[in-house]
Amino acid sequence: MNILLYGNTGSGKSTLAKTLCAKYPFKHVNTGALTRMMASFGCSNLPVLVQDMIKSMDERDNHIFDHFYMHTWEQLTDMFGRPYVVTVVDNRSTRPPVNEEKHRRFLTQHREIADFMKVHDIHPIIVYNTDYGFDVSELIRNRILPFEEYAVIKARTE
Repeated sequence: MNILLYGNTGSGKSTLAKTLCAKYPFKHVNTGALTRMMASFGCSNLPVLVQDMIKSMDERDNHIFDHFYMHTWEQLTDMFGRPYVVTVVDNRSTRPPVNEEKHRRFLTQHREIADFMKVHDIHPIIVYNTDYGFDVSELIRNRILPFEEYAVIKARTE
């Protein structure tokens, strides 16, 4: 099983990935950190790097990619079949401040990704990041998490 997380900057994608990996047999693929590191070095070949990484993944493992990239979706689909796409929506009453430039970049990408999802008939599963934790009831309903799981799970604290 492969999962791609999608959501606004600061919505809790990486936190959700870490939380699920701590509790279930998922491996976190920190594509967000990888992208930021590559950008800081002036690299722009993320699709090639991710493709090589995907080719080296064990198909028996479950992976969570903490950012949705169209090329990653296509590469995973080609190698392992369609991944689940999970949109993380931040419903916390107090949200951390978001960098304006990052937010503008997200909105630009969002339009492209929304069109991509429509063309590929992708219907994301919604997880809400709330003041009490992540509402994972849709992950349970879609049989990604077991039925015995609580509908709201606390974010993993480090």
